[in-house]
Amino acid sequence: EKRREVEKKLLETERKISLITENSNDGFVLIENNRLTYVSPSYTEMLGFSDEEITTFTTFDIFHYMHKEDEKTTKEYIFNNLAKKNKYFKYQFRVRGKNGKYFWREDAASVLYDDDGNYSKYLIISRDISQMKSAEEKANKLFSLSKDLNAKLADFTHIVSHNIRSNTSNMTMLIDLIEDTEEFSEQKEYFKLLKQSNNKLSETISHLNDTIDLQFTSKKRKTEINTILETFKEQIDFEKIKIELSITKDLTVYTIPTYFESIISNLISNAIKY
Repeated sequence: EKRREVEKKLLETERKISLITENSNDGFVLIENNRLTYVSPSYTEMLGFSDEEITTFTTFDIFHYMHKEDEKTTKEYIFNNLAKKNKYFKYQFRVRGKNGKYFWREDAASVLYDDDGNYSKYLIISRDISQMKSAEEKANKLFSLSKDLNAKLADFTHIVSHNIRSNTSNMTMLIDLIEDTEEFSEQKEYFKLLKQSNNKLSETISHLNDTIDLQFTSKKRKTEINTILETFKEQIDFEKIKIELSITKDLTVYTIPTYFESIISNLISNAIKY
């Protein structure tokens, strides 16, 4: 009577396990003596092989279908865990189905060892994680793009700040000069220069969108060194500075105009100061 009760419980347990393995989206594989002794329908469907084909597989056949870039590291990881007699471990790799296409798979291994320390049963619960990996890749690309854009934004903010500061400094100096003189002709000349500085400031601000567009498009804008020098005309005249340009006419530099202008502006500004 007791024996029949035990057998009944075992049958019920097997029935429940069978229901789980036969109807789960995850694939179930049982490996004994290096051979696949059981595979669930989901597992065969995942790889595209028939039950008859898969049950002839050995563990080494499984390694054969792994992506070459993942095979060595995955094998080492599995054998290291088996050598340490670990009962549970997970690993991810790319595997080739019967149709020749690779997909990402995650295997959760549950291992039973005999008294000699050799694994007697190796149960794998396997799932297709291609969509998850694709989402991770997209997230990583977005993070990398965001990081790159933040760096560019920081550089650009510094450049814009410097360029605007140069223009506003000139305008402040011109306003002081207008206030310090009572000569109408001088005031008129300074006012003309003030207007030019204001126009240059407006131009600098309008280039904000151009520079952002240049990060992603093939738009081009030409910049002349003389145009940059005009920004410093008041300081150059005030300090009686002599400028000599020695640039060949056919010289062309392909770069982001606002960045280039900022570099040249920095050089000129520092030269005037020091």
